[in-house]
Amino acid sequence: MSKYLMKFSSAQASAIVEYQELGYLIKFEFDPGAFTKEQFIFLFERFPIKLEKMEEWMKAKFKNVIITELSEDLSFEAFYNTYNYKVSKRAVSEKIWNKMPEIERAKALKHIAVYEMHLIKSGVNKKYPETYLNSEMWNN
Repeated sequence: MSKYLMKFSSAQASAIVEYQELGYLIKFEFDPGAFTKEQFIFLFERFPIKLEKMEEWMKAKFKNVIITELSEDLSFEAFYNTYNYKVSKRAVSEKIWNKMPEIERAKALKHIAVYEMHLIKSGVNKKYPETYLNSEMWNN
């Protein structure tokens, strides 16, 4: 299976798209309420149903769409190990993580590197994992 995170800067929205082994779309998840009706119509008329079309979209490098292949594990273990700040109660963070939609999990994981660079530049202390998750910093 192949999974992609699509970020639409013009709509401040994201989507996760998943294709099965034969290259056909099997799942897509959009941010609820983030797209206008016109944007939905545009997407559904042109959406890459086949993996080869998605790969063409990636090569085209649209100015308002960033497409990233998601090869990482979206489990809580992957988040907890990547975030690597084990100072609070793990169960609290895990409960929050398990309630999050897959698209939010993907964005949260992708944002950790950006967040850590911000910490280095600003000198601010790292938030507890549950605070990071509750604040949804990846959506700012």
